[in-house]
This record gives sequence, C-alpha cells and structure tokens, in this order.
Amino acid sequence: MNPNFKKKKPLPYKNLGELYIETAYHEPSISRLVSVLLEDETVEAPPTVKVISQDTSSPEASAGEYTVDKVYFSNEIIPRLELGRPDKIEIRNIIKKRLAGLKASNFGKTTDIYQEFVERLGIVLDDDNGSSPDDVKNQKMFSGELTSNIEDTFSNLLKRTYNLTVDPSSMGALWFDVINAMPETAIQARAGEGELFISFFSHTGRPSVGDVKINNQLIEIKGNTGRLFTGGVSRNKLPTKAEFAGYNAEKKIIFITDFIINLAGGGEVPVIKGLVKDNLPALSDQLYKKIQHLNASDLTRIIGAQHLLLYKVAQRFTNFLIFNKDINKPNISFISFAVPDTLPGMVQVFKDKKITVKISAPQAGETNRLGHQIVWPASKNA
Repeated sequence: MNPNFKKKKPLPYKNLGELYIETAYHEPSISRLVSVLLEDETVEAPPTVKVISQDTSSPEASAGEYTVDKVYFSNEIIPRLELGRPDKIEIRNIIKKRLAGLKASNFGKTTDIYQEFVERLGIVLDDDNGSSPDDVKNQKMFSGELTSNIEDTFSNLLKRTYNLTVDPSSMGALWFDVINAMPETAIQARAGEGELFISFFSHTGRPSVGDVKINNQLIEIKGNTGRLFTGGVSRNKLPTKAEFAGYNAEKKIIFITDFIINLAGGGEVPVIKGLVKDNLPALSDQLYKKIQHLNASDLTRIIGAQHLLLYKVAQRFTNFLIFNKDINKPNISFISFAVPDTLPGMVQVFKDKKITVKISAPQAGETNRLGHQIVWPASKNA
C-alpha cells in the first residue's frame, strides 16, 4: 500500500482523478462509494429515471433520452421490455397474428396481456406452420367442448383442453383482463366479453355475423343478464280477475296466447296456443302474479323461450353460451348448448338448464325495444 496515500472520508461527489486513485488502491471500492452517495442524507435522489433508447444495429442512429417517473418505469417499461426480448419474439408474433385476425381492439395492450398470460401458464399455441399434432389437438378439444352441451367453468375448460398444470383463474387480474378483452365490430354490432377469449383459444376467425364461429357453428355469447331480441315487446292490459274467471276455456286460451306473443315480441299462434291449452290452469293463475325470473313460472319460461327463439332467427346462430363473471368466483362458470328450432324444445331447455329471462316489461298498452335479459342459473340471480 502506498504510504503517501491518505484515506479520505467519502464525499457526496468526487472528480475522476480521485475516483481513479481510490479505485487503483481498492479503497474504497466504487460500489461502496455509490452506496455512500445514495445513503448520504444530504443527497436526495430524484423520483425519476433517465431512459436512453438507441438502435444498436445502427451506430449512426442518434440516441433518445427520456426522463420518466420511477413507478412508471418499474410498472410499464420493464414489463414491456421483458415481453420484447429476442427469445420471446416468436410467441409474440404468433399472438399478434392471431389477435390481428380477430380484429382485437386496443391491439398493443391486448397483445401484452395475452402474451403475459400465455407465457405465465406455459400455453402452447399452434402457429399454423409445422405445428405438432398436440398443438392442434388442444384447440380442437377446446372448440369441440364449446360446441357441445356442456356446463363448466372457463378456467377448467382451458386447463383441461390445453393440459395446464395451473388454474388460469389463479392469474388474478390478468385472467379477468384476458376475459374482458374485446374485438372491434361494425358500428351496428356490439362486441361482448368472452368473445375474444373463446375465438383466440379455439383459433377461429371472426364471422361476418354472430359472435363466434367454431366448426361451422355460430355461437351467440352472453354474460348473465345480457340483452336478447330487440324487435319490440308490449304488454296486454289484463281484465279483472273476476272478469277473466268468467271467460270460457277457449277465450282464456286465446287471451293468454296473445299476451305471450306480445310480451315475447312475436310467435306462431298455433304452437303457442297448444302450449297454453296444455298448461291452462297454471298459466291462468300465473297471469295475475308478478312475472319473475327467480323460481321462474311456466308463463315466464314460455315468454323467454319464445323471445330467444326469435333472437335465434334474427341473428342466425346455432348455439348459445351464457357465462357468469363474478370477481369473487374467478373460475367463471358457463353453460353452452345447441339451440332448438321449436318452441317446445326451447321451453324444455329452459327447464332442464334452469334458464329464464328477466322481463323488460313495458306498462300495459306500451311497447319497448330493450329486449329481455337472459338469466342463468335462475335460482342464483334475483
């Protein structure tokens, strides 16, 4: 050690000569000097970070210098830099290509969300170019189950069909971000939650009409209490109970049939008349009770089933999917089924699967175009 070297107390700053001498004799080290500077109470570190950006493949390119908030740097810039690492470009390009085909809205942010989700769960995606059979098998299983009559949760469905070891719902806010992401639609149309998620993992394109098309089947997707047919509904004015009691059976059947057709927004008289005739005592009693979807009555089911049948004809879908998104139940339960072509068949589906509608009923003699709201399961939604 140089006997002439005199150890000095570190200062908040030093010139290059002092730093060189101290470094050459290893007293103190530069790392120690830095820690002293940061710990010194007289030196207040600014709550900002300087970011220098330069294309290293082009030495002539000028560097850009930006000053950003430290929180923004940690929460926004670092995660995006991670997603753009060279070893992650291939999967990012696959995700971008798939989302572009689905016309994902807010494209950059949605790409980040899906990339982080796919990487954290270890999901293998088919890139349409030399993929292994197992890659395609995952999306085919996902698609096949969605086009069958199934009751499950989105988290279980994705975990099972993509052979994951972790529940997707364990991703917290990221899981809901994936479900909430939406595609762009025409001005007249309206996208809904869940559509992009289902299309992405079934690896199918956006149909010209309808929400999702899988295996040539159009699927209409609704969150619980989603609106249905907006063709217009109206409510007949009821006679007094005493007056209605004085009607003969045929007159009662005709009145209730007309009441159902108007409140459903349409329907075939002979078909509805047949259902009314078979259930006349119950429907006559329910006519004077509050129409409700909780513990749904036969009257509510018939109105709802007819309303959904009209919606099917108008939108030309073949399958229907209802899901319940609840932040306290992150698995997100859903029910998917093929929609019958007949009213009796639709009524039976409503009974079997505990589906009903929340009536958007106008006052007697008035009409509205709100459309009734689909409700599932009926017993859990007041």
